[in-house]
Amino acid sequence: MFSNPIRIYGNYSRIAKKYSKDNSNEKQEPFNLIDVEGKKTIERKIFVFDTLLECFMTSMMIGIIEDKKEPEDSDKTIYATVFADILGKKRPTLERIYQHMVLTKYIDLEIDERVKKAFGIVKEEDKKEELENLKSYMRGGLLIIDDYFKDCKTIEDFCTKIIDFKNKYEIE
Repeated sequence: MFSNPIRIYGNYSRIAKKYSKDNSNEKQEPFNLIDVEGKKTIERKIFVFDTLLECFMTSMMIGIIEDKKEPEDSDKTIYATVFADILGKKRPTLERIYQHMVLTKYIDLEIDERVKKAFGIVKEEDKKEELENLKSYMRGGLLIIDDYFKDCKTIEDFCTKIIDFKNKYEIE
């Protein structure tokens, strides 16, 4: 399922690029904060995620947890891509995210059918549909992440928001 690149478009790609350090040579979106030290103001580039893939995986989980799905953006002029070789390195984690989605969101299926779908071999014809479903949750998660951080203006704002974000989604 994760043998081809994952690409998102439009506003969702802007959000992913804004909060990710690694943008794979694609145009970086600005997320600068003001740090006030005495009388001088310093503008600093801040990242929530070290890589675009970390942003994608976190967004998928948040979208699933919050049950927020979003349709694909029609603006194809701006995009963010995670290539297949990078996905391959995180394949076990991506598969666990997929399994979590199937087990928690496919409530119309009987439990044994969900388990079979989550842990069985995905048929070739189902792969595209399942990946699109996962990407839909990712787009929803990206909007949630953007809602958390879009109003941050200072380092202090960001620190407060990152702690709130961590506290909301941490596992005890």
